[in-house]
Amino acid sequence: MAVAVRATSHFRRPSLLLQADSWSVDDEDTASPDSPDRMPERVKQYFASRQRVTEVTRMHVQGALHPDQLPEKLPWQLYLYDLVQHPMAQFGTAALIFTNFFASAAEQQMLPEEGTAASALFYFLDLLFNGLFTVELAVHLYAGWFFPFFTDPWNWFDLVVVATSDISLVLEAANVDALPGLSVLRLFRAFRVFRLVKRVKSLQVIIIGILRALPGVASAFVLLLMVMGIWSILGVNLFSDPKWEDKYGGFFKSMITQFQVMTG
Repeated sequence: MAVAVRATSHFRRPSLLLQADSWSVDDEDTASPDSPDRMPERVKQYFASRQRVTEVTRMHVQGALHPDQLPEKLPWQLYLYDLVQHPMAQFGTAALIFTNFFASAAEQQMLPEEGTAASALFYFLDLLFNGLFTVELAVHLYAGWFFPFFTDPWNWFDLVVVATSDISLVLEAANVDALPGLSVLRLFRAFRVFRLVKRVKSLQVIIIGILRALPGVASAFVLLLMVMGIWSILGVNLFSDPKWEDKYGGFFKSMITQFQVMTG
């Protein structure tokens, strides 16, 4: 008689049923039909290929949860992965990010002049923090090479922030201050504090919640613009007197006035 073979929890889809019409056992045979020794070769191959497809799909779409699931591993990769994922390592990186943030805030508060001891101190701290962040990112990249690292959007954010900080420091050391866009690269150093979101799960929940709420908020924003536009048109028509020229002398001036009224 025909026997239906159910894939066990070892496989990714427990509900999968495979009708093995050519696999028959006698009623008096007490061996389990699910035993690997009782499966015909084509059934074994089916399950093996199905499991491999599931593993590859997970690595490409969701990212491997651990380098141990990858077919090839680099030397010391598993050790470094467990090290960077350790709670103490995450806490140390978060503390380093906080310290860098407070140092940047103190520099912008003091605004030390070039050539002073304070300016040299803050420049040294900037080099130190950026060097530590670069080493931390390199270790994280090696530990999660390739799919575990690049399938995580937060890792891409870390990579962009640290890389732009490194480039800006190299250009400053090469005395190319006149290079266009260098000031923009310097501004990316302020975003290093956002790397804290990756280490604190509660912050990730807040950020993800805000991103998911954007479509609904965007609809309300469009409605608000429509209402402001209507009142701006009315304002231009009702306050066309020259003494209101600076506030209602045109549609865009009227829109700015409406915005100022709304925000106080």
